[in-house]
This record gives sequence, structure tokens and C-alpha cells, in this order.
Amino acid sequence: MEPANENAYPSLRLSNGRRLLSKAASLFLEDDYLRQRSPVVSRQRRRAH
Repeated sequence: MEPANENAYPSLRLSNGRRLLSKAASLFLEDDYLRQRSPVVSRQRRRAH
């Protein structure tokens, strides 16, 4: 892919990055919520990794 082509759609790349960021943020919030709800489960999950 040529650099010129790559720079042709900065807004598209930006929105894609934003979508990834929001997905990551929601995952973090969900994980935090689950951790608050059940600390035992999060401890087991952390040990598994």
C-alpha cells in the first residue's frame, strides 16, 4: 500500500481507532465491574493467565 493511499483516508483511520478505543474502554469497565462484584472470580482468572 502506497503512503499516499494510506494518507488519503485519515478520518477513516481515526474513526476506526476511536472504535477500538471505545471497545477497549468498555472491556476495561466491564472487567472492573465484574471484579467489584466477585473478587474471587477475578483472582482465579488472573491466576489462569
